[in-house]
Formats: sequence, C-alpha cells, structure tokens
Amino acid sequence: MSRHATTVMEKPRDFMPDYLSKKLRAVDAQLIRGQGIGWLFSGAISVAIPTFPPQTPRMLLHFNRDGQAFGPYPLEEAREYLKRGQILPTDQAWYEGCANWMSVVQVPGMIGGATGTPPPPPSAAPAGPVVLASFSNATNKFNKKFFQTELARFLKLNPEGQTDQLFIRVRTGEEYSLYRVSKTESDHCVVQVDVDGVRKDKRVDYFNINDIEIHQR
Repeated sequence: MSRHATTVMEKPRDFMPDYLSKKLRAVDAQLIRGQGIGWLFSGAISVAIPTFPPQTPRMLLHFNRDGQAFGPYPLEEAREYLKRGQILPTDQAWYEGCANWMSVVQVPGMIGGATGTPPPPPSAAPAGPVVLASFSNATNKFNKKFFQTELARFLKLNPEGQTDQLFIRVRTGEEYSLYRVSKTESDHCVVQVDVDGVRKDKRVDYFNINDIEIHQR
C-alpha cells in the first residue's frame, strides 16, 4: 500500500427518510390550506350526486254534476271555480284515497281563499232533452192518420201534467215545442205553441214537417 493514499470507505447516506419526511410535511401543509391532494390517489374520482327533497303529490279533485263528470283540478283551482260559481256547493267531489263521493263543501280545504287566476274549466253545456221517440219524413208519412194514431194522446189535450212533450221541426228551419195538437185536417194540423209566454194556435202543413220528436219534460 502506498504511503500517499489512504482509502476511507464512507458509508452511503440514506436519503429516503428525509425525502418521505418532506413529502408528508408538504401533504400536511396542503391539507391545512384546503388544497386538493387528488394526485396522491391516482385513478380515484369522487362524484357529488345532488339529492332533492321528496315531492308531495298534489291533491286532484274530480267532480260530478247530475251525472256529468268534469275535472280533475288541483285544490287551489277548484277553490277559485267555487268562488266564481263554476263549481257549485251541491256538486259531488272525489279525490284519491277518499272512500266515497262527498259534497263540495265537505272536501278538506275547499272552503277558503284561492290564489292565482287559472284558466276557466270547460263550460258545461246545458243538458239536452231526453228524446223518447223520433219520427222523420224520410221514414214516415206525416198526415192526418199519422197524428191520429201515433200522436193520438196529444190531440186536443192539455198535457200540463204529462211527462212528455211534442217537438216539431219544419223545412223552413222553424222549431216548435208544442202544448198540444188542437186540430187535424186532411192537409195540415193546428198546434198550440208558446209565443212570448202566450199560447197561440199555429197552422203547420204536413208536407212542410221535417221531423217530430217526443221529449221528456
């Protein structure tokens, strides 16, 4: 061995503990500052899913007036229609969960103020007459014999207490609701009609009759 060279075997320095210590201190600092550390968890993604409060179903009311159904309407709209008179206190109402139909005023929350101005419900058309019998000039020959057989009960009678009434349409477009048939001749009949609240006799020629109906009063 040379006297000028002295070999000193130095132990290699372990840098790993210092490196990790610095990294952990950096992570702590980021957590304190509120910074994200997603780079520590590669491949992990957190997705926030919004939640909504449960929706309460609206109370929908169905209505019936003299056998005619209408609706359904939310309670707020129904209260407004009741206020306007488009729904009547005597109408029947039903909503889901209700065992039976009830009068409008028995519906919980129906009596009270309404908010907003909803569109009006479809107007109920006036109920048409109940037709008990119908005759047309296409299938019947209107003459004296027809009136004396088919319409005999209306000849010279005053059907005030009767539950049916004659109704005649003529070719010229006029319509007559009759009280009675006063007279039958060979080519015409005389019927009693209401003119401005006064009963008057009117001649109707058979050939001019388009159709005849018997209505229920």
